Amino acid sequence: MSSRFNWWRRHKSKAKLRRKDAFKGQSFFIQQILHGDYDPSDYYNQAKQELEFAERDKSKIAQSWIASEESLRYKLDDVDRKYIKRHNKLMEDYHREESMMLFGLKNGLLKEFEVDVWEKSLKKVGNGDIKALYSIYAQLAQKKKNSKSCLSKQTCVS
Repeated sequence: MSSRFNWWRRHKSKAKLRRKDAFKGQSFFIQQILHGDYDPSDYYNQAKQELEFAERDKSKIAQSWIASEESLRYKLDDVDRKYIKRHNKLMEDYHREESMMLFGLKNGLLKEFEVDVWEKSLKKVGNGDIKALYSIYAQLAQKKKNSKSCLSKQTCVS
């Protein structure tokens, strides 16, 4: 699963939707959302799992250790170093992937609707999911487009 270039990863990354695999007649961006390309990164859960693995391994070692307490402490520190290194690398991947995902999501919404209502949408959606964000963004973008067209025509009736 991991290569020598990504030795800290135990699991494969989820494959992103490719254009050639998308359906015709529907926005590629909405298909990416439905496919899960903008879902939160799994690296956070993997990093948390590394800490659990560390505790499990330290517990096993401590139960079966027969040498001195100092050598046990050294061995437990060694186990900690190994897992903490993986944890830290996974957290770096998590932060990198999350920021790239948010950047891509914001740009995708801007391209899709040609209006920037990112901040308002985030405030309105709260802790909702990506599909809810898309829906709210679409509503706010439509309102903003309508208000712009009303201002330019000066013929809108409230």
